[in-house]
Amino acid sequence: MEILLPARQQYHESYDESMTGWSLDDFPLAITVAYKSTPSEDRALRDLAVETSRKHIDRLLGHDGFRELLRKTPDFLADLIPFLSGKTSTNTPRYECPSCQHQFRGEFSGRNYYCPNCAHRLSNWTTYRIGD
Repeated sequence: MEILLPARQQYHESYDESMTGWSLDDFPLAITVAYKSTPSEDRALRDLAVETSRKHIDRLLGHDGFRELLRKTPDFLADLIPFLSGKTSTNTPRYECPSCQHQFRGEFSGRNYYCPNCAHRLSNWTTYRIGD
């Protein structure tokens, strides 16, 4: 399992680059890959997809491929709606990344998790939990 972690990190970095240098035409496919290739508790790629979508939502909603993605990927839609409405669950703990100071919500169960903004990896985010 340890051997897979560097490959996984490299995949995450590559995916992160595709999200930050995103193409309107390729973006729905990148989201589909993130949601089909990761378990729901592995938030790194999924949170990055949601955050990038939130930032560019006006352009994305005018794109047929993105609207089709919304119809076919209910998990992504369920993750995106709270961010668009500004009403993320206050029951979900909030954390601040020690590397980039990005604040995000998530629930962690002891495995390694990544900051959705900079991909900083920690196995224990408890120290970085912040109040609401």
